[in-house]
Amino acid sequence: MFTKFKTESRNYIYDTWTNAILEVDRNIYKLLPEIISDGKKEETTYPEDLAYAISEIKQMRKEGYLKLELPEVETFPEDSLEKAMQSTLSSGPRQVILNITERCNLRCRYCSFSGAYPANRVHSDRSMSWNLAQSALDWYFGHKERNEFNIGLYGGEPFLVFPLIKKIVQYSRKLKGRNCHFSITTNATMLNDEICRFLIDEEFTTTISLDGPQEIHDRYRVDHNEKGSFKQTMEGIQRLYNLDPEGYSKRVVYSMVLAPPLDMIAIQQFIEKNQKFFQGIPILAVSVNPHPSNVKTQLNNKLPEVSENQQLFQLYKTFKKQLIEEKQASGLAGAYYSKEFIKIHQRSMSPMNTKTVSHGQCVPGVRKVFINTDGDMYMCERVSPILPIGKIPGGVNPKLVTDFLKNYSQFFKERCRDCWAIRLCDKCFNNIRIGGEFSETRTRQMCKSRLTGIQQLLTAYCDIRETKDDAFECMENVELI
Repeated sequence: MFTKFKTESRNYIYDTWTNAILEVDRNIYKLLPEIISDGKKEETTYPEDLAYAISEIKQMRKEGYLKLELPEVETFPEDSLEKAMQSTLSSGPRQVILNITERCNLRCRYCSFSGAYPANRVHSDRSMSWNLAQSALDWYFGHKERNEFNIGLYGGEPFLVFPLIKKIVQYSRKLKGRNCHFSITTNATMLNDEICRFLIDEEFTTTISLDGPQEIHDRYRVDHNEKGSFKQTMEGIQRLYNLDPEGYSKRVVYSMVLAPPLDMIAIQQFIEKNQKFFQGIPILAVSVNPHPSNVKTQLNNKLPEVSENQQLFQLYKTFKKQLIEEKQASGLAGAYYSKEFIKIHQRSMSPMNTKTVSHGQCVPGVRKVFINTDGDMYMCERVSPILPIGKIPGGVNPKLVTDFLKNYSQFFKERCRDCWAIRLCDKCFNNIRIGGEFSETRTRQMCKSRLTGIQQLLTAYCDIRETKDDAFECMENVELI
């Protein structure tokens, strides 16, 4: 239940039971894990000059490090499920996302709804009726133990049904006033003065899809006629900024899809040249949907001049420099690396219990509920349209949620108990499924990738702190959502 790694100048052990990162000398590093995992090898077989290292390892084990015992993994124990469900049903989700339309004015080549993903819906002319939207809101507002309500609007392109958006906001304000907080995801091509003023007045959090400079954005984010959308998107962004620069800085988020062939340096330079739009603005850097599909045939897979590994290394150097010199990470470097480093930096330093969880799966219905145009309810937008957890007007179905959590817990019960990364690894269902089923193949791929990635993160984390010990101070109070 530990792993070892090294930077250019120092040797380290990550210990799972304590969640500690320990700097060790080269002899201790050399002896582990053989000296404690190979019961047939006597200490006397080691050279005398390693005696000190052996005694140090013995002392470490007395202090609770380098334990050989394995935990019992039970992510959702039976005795806690009923209590969790009662809390879920009484409090409701922190956020409800309404899929108000399946219409879209773009045809992005990597889109999850492009037809390349067999398990997903495709673009259509379907939109949510006002009666269904009203019923969904009534269900959400009916949770008496909730005082704050977060409503997300999703598409397609939501502003194709702007009148419905206005009715949703008007109705919500009438019932709950400013206790309702709204967010929306848009490609920004329809942001005229009226829509921008509406977003400002109602204090929407607006997530804008923008992939970088024109040559990158227009490569895949095209309309029905294969024409790039960069110009229209930037015009919408400029309009929203001009009408309310202060509100823009507080309530805009960018979503950037990193589609191959990657050119992260060009994206980073684009951000740096357009600080007016990006200074202090959160950026979500996301990859192309990894689920089985034929989406690769729709992408231009021409190899970039600089390899992906070289680009990531350059981006990491930018990230490191930002933390050390500016005491914060920004731009694409911050978007790409910060979230994972926050998890490392904020990890709990308490000992792991002998009975532990596998980490990574939310309880459906607690964090968010996604409601499609038919009123079917899902744990989030990424899992729709499989494994519904309820329906409007009835609400969340406790049995559907409980059955899912039991299956999840059983699936990881034996897989995780002998893995050193169990406390650092997230295992969202979306990352290990094919359709609505747990996938052995995708899980093995995820495990292999995560083990490599986490070890690289630990190495980089220590590398940065060797240069400046308090480099991650800016991440201490950041809340991951």
